[in-house]
Parts: sequence; C-alpha cells; structure tokens
Amino acid sequence: MIPDRYTTDNLIQAFHEPSKFLEECSRIFEWVRTGVKKQRRKPRDFRRLTRQYRFHHTHGPPVSVMEEDWDNLIILDACRFDIFEEHCTLEGQLTRVISHGSTSSEFIDKNFNHGTFHDTVYISANPHTDRTLDESVFHAVIRSYNKDTFTDRELDELHPERIRQIATEQYSNYNDKRIIVHFMQPHAPYLGPHAENIRKRLSEEGIEFVRQAGERPDSVYKHLMEAARQDDVVDSESLQTCYVENVNIVLREVEKLLQTFDGKTVVTADHGEMLGEPEQAPSNGDVFSHPGQMYVPELRYVPWFVIESETRRRIRPEEPVQPEAVTKESVDRQLRALGYKP
Repeated sequence: MIPDRYTTDNLIQAFHEPSKFLEECSRIFEWVRTGVKKQRRKPRDFRRLTRQYRFHHTHGPPVSVMEEDWDNLIILDACRFDIFEEHCTLEGQLTRVISHGSTSSEFIDKNFNHGTFHDTVYISANPHTDRTLDESVFHAVIRSYNKDTFTDRELDELHPERIRQIATEQYSNYNDKRIIVHFMQPHAPYLGPHAENIRKRLSEEGIEFVRQAGERPDSVYKHLMEAARQDDVVDSESLQTCYVENVNIVLREVEKLLQTFDGKTVVTADHGEMLGEPEQAPSNGDVFSHPGQMYVPELRYVPWFVIESETRRRIRPEEPVQPEAVTKESVDRQLRALGYKP
C-alpha cells in the first residue's frame, strides 16, 4: 500500500525539485538502517519491530522534526491529528505526519538525543525533559517549572498561558536561534470549565481528585483520564469533550504566541491519545492512554501545520549554555503529578 504522504501534489513538486526524491530516499534508508541496527533478537523486540514495520509500510516513515524546515516548532502534547484538524482555526497548511513515538520519552529520545542542535533553544513544560533529554544537544533548555521545588500542587506551572509567557519573554534573547516550545496540553490533567464541572459532580458522589502521591482510597483519582481508565467513572464521551476543550485552550495560547514569533512556524505534536477506542487496546486492555511503542493511528498520526512567513530569521549555532543539575526526586514528583507514576 502506498503511504498517505505520497500525494500527487508532492510528486509534482518533486519533479520540479529533484532533490526532494533524494531526500525521501535518504529518509527511508535511514529509517530501515536504524530499525535493523536496534534489533537484538529478543522475541519481544522482534514482535515490536514487526508491528513497527507493518505500520510504517502502510502509513509511511516517521517525520524527524529536526531535519525539517522551520524557525519555530510548537509541540502540543498528546494532540491527535483528527481532533486538531477539526478544531484548529489558525491560518496555515495542514498535513498529517507520523510521529517517532507514542510517548513523550520516545519522541524526545528519537528526535533530539542523537544529534547536535546548538542553533536551537528548547522551552518545555513537559517533565519528561528531565527524564529523557540529553540537554547538551541544544544551545539552551528552559523550563516553565522549577524542577527542584516542583510539587504535585504546582501544576499551574504547566499551564499553557505560563509557557506562552515564558516563550514570549525569552524570544528576544534568542532571536538568532531556532525555538521549540513544548506545551503540556491537551495532555491530562484537564483544564477548563467542562472538566471542573465533571469533578464537581463526581465530588458530590463521593469521588475525589487529588494530586498528592502516596496511598489513596479507591474513590480518589489523580485526574479524569485515570478515573475513566480504571472504573468507568467518567464515560468516553465526557472525556473526549474535556480533551477537545483542552485542545482549544492550548490553541488559543498558540495563536497569541504567533503574534510574537517571526519566521516560519510549524505546529505539531509529540504523539496522540487513545480516548476509548476498544479496537486499538493494548494487551492490558487500557483504551485511555498513550502506552509506549504502540503503532496505531490514534497515537502516531499527528498534525504538521505550517505557517509560512515572508521573512526568515538568520539562525546561527552557539556553544550550549551549561545545563542545571536535576534530582531524581524532583523528576518523580513531576511525573506523579501528571499521572505517570503511582
């Protein structure tokens, strides 16, 4: 089957620009070479590689975001292509691409950790930055949260308005660098009035939502996704409404950010989200999640939304800023707050 990315328009463009053929051949060769290199003959790895091969044979190879042409890359966390397509009202050109990961860690590792990008600044609200990223690959890494004092009650530091403000403030300091802004939304825990109304209703029924770690009664959850996943306390339709609400919340902040940035901007996602599709359930039956190394459209289809610009920034590499130390305890606190760790 021919991958969806091979369209008539792309073929016509390639005829006018023969280098496009060479770029695509190089991309496919690198994907095959990397997959063969990583195989270690373990049965589990073989099954995973088989799923990977089948998926990419059908849908095309993943996009390597650092090899693409942009001045600003805006990453939405856990944003599905289909819902982005339906609700994005920004002006630009949308295509569907395949992500390198079904989790943030996979995305960060496969896109960033195997190169040197000293012409790029990474501004992140995602705590997997501390867990996965080799910070030396970028010129600078800036967080929207304090990694040493972060607690489970400080999720406001992951709010899209917070990281948009930081990216706006830092932009003038790095106007000769490519800039990546990694928002945390529409990833759970969900913001917005609809999500709050559901929490309020469930609270009246004796079901609570807390962000503290440690032992919790059966009727206490970290967020709505966990409640839907474990006990069907929240039905899939309500959860999807909350998810769409968060897509719209983060897109409003993206629109404001675009008023500050100049140059060519791409809006994409690190991975998608499963919102109750039973036919795509992994072996544990979890249909409300984004497990690692999963090859299904709901998790791998992500938007690639290009906003062109008449002017481009002059980008230059520079020696990286010395990264700050981070403790395992602070990383664990951040990941617990987002529901990744018990």
